[in-house]
Order: sequence, then structure tokens, then C-alpha cells
Amino acid sequence: MRDEAKISSEESGSVNNYSQSLIFRKPAVRSRNGLVTANHRLAAEAGAEILAMGGNAIDAAITTSMMLGVCEPWMSGLGGCGQMLVHMQDSDNVRLFDFGTISPASLRPADFILNGEQGDNLFNWPMVTGDMNNIGARSICVPSQLAGLALAHKTLGKMPWHELLAPAINQAIKGVPVDAYGSLFIAGAARALRSNMAAAALFLDDGLPPSLAWSSDQIMYLPMTELARTISGIADEGASLFYQGEIGQKLCEDIAELGGYLKRDDLANYMAFDMPAPRYRIGDCEIATSARHTAGSSLADAIEHMQGNQLRSPAEHVTLAKVLQSTAKRYMCRSGEDVPGAEPSCTTHFNIVDRQGNMVVVTQTLLSTFGSKVLSPKTGILLNNGTLWFDPAPDQPNSIGAGKRPVSNICSVIARWPDDHGEDIKVGLGAAGGRKIMPAVAQILLRMLAGMSLEDAFHAPRIETSQLHRIVADVGLDGAILDALDNAFDMTLSQRHFYPYAFACPAGIYRHEGINYGCTETYSLWGDTVTEEMVGDYGTSK
Repeated sequence: MRDEAKISSEESGSVNNYSQSLIFRKPAVRSRNGLVTANHRLAAEAGAEILAMGGNAIDAAITTSMMLGVCEPWMSGLGGCGQMLVHMQDSDNVRLFDFGTISPASLRPADFILNGEQGDNLFNWPMVTGDMNNIGARSICVPSQLAGLALAHKTLGKMPWHELLAPAINQAIKGVPVDAYGSLFIAGAARALRSNMAAAALFLDDGLPPSLAWSSDQIMYLPMTELARTISGIADEGASLFYQGEIGQKLCEDIAELGGYLKRDDLANYMAFDMPAPRYRIGDCEIATSARHTAGSSLADAIEHMQGNQLRSPAEHVTLAKVLQSTAKRYMCRSGEDVPGAEPSCTTHFNIVDRQGNMVVVTQTLLSTFGSKVLSPKTGILLNNGTLWFDPAPDQPNSIGAGKRPVSNICSVIARWPDDHGEDIKVGLGAAGGRKIMPAVAQILLRMLAGMSLEDAFHAPRIETSQLHRIVADVGLDGAILDALDNAFDMTLSQRHFYPYAFACPAGIYRHEGINYGCTETYSLWGDTVTEEMVGDYGTSK
């Protein structure tokens, strides 16, 4: 039987100082028109307005992506990378726009010297002297998000490029919206942000995180003047201004002054890819996933191994935990000890389905919170710490090197299967949360395949299996299930809460019989679904 002391034990990682009786509910939003689910309400509104103006799902994705880089710049943006899945309603194929990062050609692996300590980082890599694979200019890999957006727009977009970037420009001029929740993210990285003058000047107040009176519901704004100029230039002249032009030149100058490796040729030579997404047939379900060094294939393996399970009995949950835990070593090429207190990941996920049924699923990231903690003063761009996705130890499957693509946690999926009458069901899913992403996406998808609604699947308690030697179980699971898991594993209990996230932060969409549904993580205070009816020609934003 479970040791109830684990629930309140500080060592267990539980958050029992929070109310044990608190209940959150975030209903799925329904519409016959298009909708956007995103981890920031303002970004979802901007994307939905593009749909209301007649843009398609690709157009809305570009606007949503760029807005997320302004509204939550510590999660993603022009300095980051990602992947996009697209299913056009008139096609049998799902397309993958891969804009994953690549390490600079002049990177020197010998510069990353191991100090003999085990890492307190996303992947429990060995520690590097000076933490330079995690923080600072030498951790920066090629910013590739813009290349992916530009390629998707050129291939499938309808509306003019400059119109799609206008909301992000306006928001950057106004500033990053910081409420009490946003101040938590800044406070969590304040020590590291002090190491970069430009980042500290934007996000900190005399070296301290911004604070709001505890009784105030006001929002402060941190203007991003240089970023607004950068996005305006890209809106007028296109992505070439970034990869072959003046913006790239300024960016590389700033990084060179701090000792980083990124050069003009790294930007000029970068290419995003448009390719068929990997597809897996599992029973009646077809799954298209992210690919090329991501967790997509591991997700498909997990779904196949759990085929037919309803996730109701204790035995089924034990099987699920074993299946999910077995993938932790494989898709991140990991070994060693768990680091429960590792730094949180810095990722965002959003989904779009338009009124025609075209579906877009996007995960984009800076890797760690605030990425490298380096902000380019000449461009206003906060930059990734892509070298953290590499194992700094030599002679490993994912060892750090020059001109290499690292393994990542991205796990986006578009799944399709028939209902009892042969009508098509289509689902788009993904999440933020580092190594926790794949287990969360797998559990939500498995529950929906078993007949659970999108809303109920998002609210159902989950297990977290990304650590090698233990699992974390939601205290909301049935007692018999918790007993079975505790008997089979080294298990600890945790509550689901808004900060920190113990079980990843997913977002999803569902389409059936011409009706669209959207849902975001229940405890995400910013995440929301916005439909066309809520904005634009249909009335004021609600």
C-alpha cells in the first residue's frame, strides 16, 4: 500500500502546501467556425482574428507564432526553433515543416569542458565548466523559427505576409504584458538574467524582477522597441532580412561581442524543410507526428503498445507507466541519475483549425526558460540555448558538435480515425514541458482513442514517466491505481497546479462532423481557446 507520508514529504516533490480540495475546470470551446488554442490568450485572439478576416489556418499560425514571441518571450520567438504539422482538408497527407535548430559551423566541442558534476538541467547531462552549454552566447544555435514560418506561408498561406505580422509589431511597441503570473517566470530566471546587460535592462528593475501589489489586478508592460523595429523590417522585406540581411548582421555582431559562435554564414546557409510527416497506422487510427530527432516515433510506439487499453484499471496504468518509461532513455539518448529539480523547459504549443477543416499543430521553443538568457540589444531578440539539447560528453549518440541537429522533446501529432458510423475524427495535440511532453500527449491521445471527449481527456489525472528511476502520479488518480503504481515503481505523488507544472502543459483541438473543439491545460492561467465568433467581424473580444 502507498505510504501516505509521501504525499506531504518535501522529498517527494509534492506541493501539499496548496489546498487539497481545490478544483479547476476549463471547458472545451466549441465552434462551427475556426478556432485557435494557445498558451497565451492574446496570441490566440490574434490568430482567431486572422481566421475571421478570411485567412486560413496557416495564416493564423504565423500570426499566433509571432504574437507568442512577444507575449511570452521567455518561451519562444525569433531566436528559437520548432516544428509545424499541417493537414489540409482536401489532402490525404500531413505535411511537416521542420525548422529545428542546428549548431554553428564554428562551434568547438573542446570548449565545453566537463567539470565532473552531474547536471541540474533539462536532460541531466554532465555539467560543463561555466555552464556554457546552458547560459551565455556559446550556447546559442541557429535561430530557425522564422525560416519555418516563411516557408509555410510561401507554400500554403493566403493573406499578405505583412498583415500577419502586424499584431506582433503592435504588441511589441506596447510591450510584454506582465501580470503576477508573468512575474513568476521572470523571478525564476532573475539570477541568470543579470548576467546579460540587455536582458536585465528589459526584464529586471534594478536587478530585481518586476513586482505587482498583491491586491492589484493591473498588468505592467515592458516595451520591446528594438524587437518591434526588427519585426517591422521582416514584415516589409521578408525573412531574407534576417537570414541574409541587416538583421542577421546585427544579431551576429551582438553574439560575437559576447564570445558566441554564430556567424552570418550559419544564418545564410540555414534551410527549413517541407516534407511528408511520418505516418503510422495503428488499428483504425492514422497518426502523423513530428520527426527528425524528436519524440514523435516514441509516441507512435507507445500508442501501438497500448492499443486496446481503456486506461481504467490499475493493471492498465502499470502497463502504461512501463511503456512510457521505456521511451525516456531512447528518444533523448539518456543515461545516469534523475534530477527532479532541473530547470524548467521553455516551450509553447498551439493548434489551429479553420472553418474548412484545415489543421495546423505547432511546437516552438527557446529550450530553457529565457533560452540562453542573452538578448541581442541591436535586434531585441532573445536567443535560444540550443547546445543544451546535445550531450556534452564526447562519443555519445547525441554528443555536441559543429553543424549538427540535436535531439529534441517536440512531440506534435495529428491523428485521424473513424467514428462508429465511419465519419472522420481528427485531433491535433502537443505540449510544452521538456521531457514531460511525450508522456502527456500519449495519455491524452490514448484516452480519446478509448472514447473520452477532448475536455475530459485534458482534465483526467496523469502520470509522469520521463525520469529514469521513478514515476510521479497525480494525487487525483483512483486509490487502487495509486496502490498498483506504488507497488510496481518508485512512485511519488504530486498535485497538478499552475506553477510549477508537474505534468506538462498541453493544448489540443478536435474536429468531428464539421464542428471544432479546442482545449488547453486546465491549470494554465494564460492558455485559452478563441473562436472566430469571439473576435473580428463577429464582435469585440470577449
